[in-house]
Amino acid sequence: MRTNIVLDEDLVREAMELAHVRTKREAVEIALRELVVRRRQAQFLTLPGKDLPDPVYDIRGVRAGMEEKGRAHGASDCSQPARLFDRTDCDRA
Repeated sequence: MRTNIVLDEDLVREAMELAHVRTKREAVEIALRELVVRRRQAQFLTLPGKDLPDPVYDIRGVRAGMEEKGRAHGASDCSQPARLFDRTDCDRA
């Protein structure tokens, strides 16, 4: 779409430098895209259930607990990470 607008030259120049672009058109397009992304992200935060996951949720703790349970149930402790559906790299107990 072609349009004529009046822009602050200093602001446009700074935007062009920060974005590493050569034309005003590129600077304006990048600015518009970034605005849209930020506003969509802001809308996402207002969705119901935004408090999930719980801020005190500790994924590392959960994973450590899962590893401990696996060892307690006889899972082998592999020196190499297992591949999906391929446990041939591990010694089986």
